[in-house]
Amino acid sequence: MKAFTNIVLKRIIKFTITLVLIVLLFLIIRYIAVPISRPFGSVCNYVLKLMPVGTSWEDCQQIANDKGWEIRQTSDLGLNVCYEDGTGHFATEEDIRDGVKFSYREILGDRSMLIYLGRCYDPLETAVYTYIAFDESGELIDVFIRKDIDAP
Repeated sequence: MKAFTNIVLKRIIKFTITLVLIVLLFLIIRYIAVPISRPFGSVCNYVLKLMPVGTSWEDCQQIANDKGWEIRQTSDLGLNVCYEDGTGHFATEEDIRDGVKFSYREILGDRSMLIYLGRCYDPLETAVYTYIAFDESGELIDVFIRKDIDAP
């Protein structure tokens, strides 16, 4: 009976190890194949690799179109960015007029663009966007990533 128990225990251990390795392999493949499913900093680096700092407004539009990304909105104002948590959103005229009220926030650029990069599952359905800030000459300054999780 003891030999039978050892055999069953070994099979359970082998099955568990195999299952864990399969899940890890799946996650690694997903990480490589779906760049927008990566953490914020990695998605930011991915976008900056395709649209480096200094890329023109028109070239960014072309790259977005070539990648199948959707330009959702543009603004003739910059971005209101928060360096504390790495987020950004379109600046409002009030932001520009009154200035930002916190030392860790800043208005960046003179024009901006919001691009929808796509959906991924982390494990919930997540829409991934990038805000892009451009300077007065229309060259890319910086990008900020936004992930909207669609919770049940």
